Amino acid sequence: MSDQTFMNYVAQKYSLALADIGYQFNHTLAPGKSSHRFRSHMIHYAGVSHREANWFNRPSKIAKMRSDHFILSKRSLSNLASSHPFLVRMIDHVL
Repeated sequence: MSDQTFMNYVAQKYSLALADIGYQFNHTLAPGKSSHRFRSHMIHYAGVSHREANWFNRPSKIAKMRSDHFILSKRSLSNLASSHPFLVRMIDHVL
């Protein structure tokens, strides 16, 4: 996380012009927004480690990557997930 803090500092220090390129190019699994991840070109899997997953009662980022890989590797599931984010929310609660 220190790289993001440094980049923010440099951007503000030098008044760099920034542009929001949208979630499609660097989608994070932020709470409440992760159900739209299958509409993105790139998914950034920040989150809890495998060891921390039990502590926080959440899936680890590796577990999330595995389940997303399964969905993305099946064209019909991938199309369904990108078209219906509410189904992804339901699946995420089960997994």
